[in-house]
Amino acid sequence: MAKTMIGICDPNRDYAERFAYFIWHRMGDSYEAAAFTKPERLQTVLAAGGADILIVTEAFYRLLKPAQAGCCLRAAKTAALLTETEGKPFPGWYCLYRYRSTEQILRAVLAEHRLREVKDDAERSGKTRKIAVYSPVARCGKTSFALELSAALGQVGTVLFLSFEVLNAHLKDDADRPAVSDLLYGALIRSGREDLPVPDSERGGQVTRLGPVRCADDLALSGPEGWRGLIEALAAVGTYRFLVADLGDLVLPPASVLTVFDRIILPVLQDEVSQKKLALWEASFSEEEAAVLREKTRRLDLSFFCEPQADRTQAAAELAALAGRLVLEEL
Repeated sequence: MAKTMIGICDPNRDYAERFAYFIWHRMGDSYEAAAFTKPERLQTVLAAGGADILIVTEAFYRLLKPAQAGCCLRAAKTAALLTETEGKPFPGWYCLYRYRSTEQILRAVLAEHRLREVKDDAERSGKTRKIAVYSPVARCGKTSFALELSAALGQVGTVLFLSFEVLNAHLKDDADRPAVSDLLYGALIRSGREDLPVPDSERGGQVTRLGPVRCADDLALSGPEGWRGLIEALAAVGTYRFLVADLGDLVLPPASVLTVFDRIILPVLQDEVSQKKLALWEASFSEEEAAVLREKTRRLDLSFFCEPQADRTQAAAELAALAGRLVLEEL
């Protein structure tokens, strides 16, 4: 496996070499680091093969000619600039305030690098990645997490959000089950950092409501193949990089619906009732179906978000952070 090359650029040799040594010492065999104190030496290395990541201090940046700065942005997948003033912008660079710990800087830069890799992979694939959020446990944070996940994915590309949430529907007078036109609504979460952070009033990001999706047939009556067909059709359009479906309170959705997704996020709680419902759900599949779903499913304990005594502001922040980590780790 190819190592990730990180260049540390600062006129102060001691700072650059100590930062590079920190990477060698702490990051194991997956990373290599080199220290640069002069733009000419950096330019030679970039011309020979480049670096995956550049971490450049503002003092070093002031030594760069415009053409050299442009070369840094083109040659490195992620070019980070450590600024002397917090919040100071430099177009094209990923800017971080310098005066924090080396570990904090490195963690932030690697997270940004991973985010860019995910975005590049999504753009190259040309396919819509389908993600389901489902749990047989009621009120376990499904919808809240699905919206936070959609907002986090909105940093990477466009997202179509679908909700099958029965609690938002109006039952028809002549039917035991609501029509899918009552159950479905969409939200397009625009890509780009300007849409974040998430406003409290719009859980999950700046959301454009598309209204109920009107279907020629009532998919609630057409059964699992109707639900699967809708999801496949929407993904096939190719307009969105991600489709996030909140399956809401669908009772024990069959494998034919779940297996259409690339990833299934399963929020869980640790109380006895929730664990029994989860066991019942898992027992509803054949051995072969269970094996397929097990590969696609990731469990998330959202007890911290659902506890009645939880600080809601803090819990919401933790939920958003968890969604962000999931994007970086698994998508």
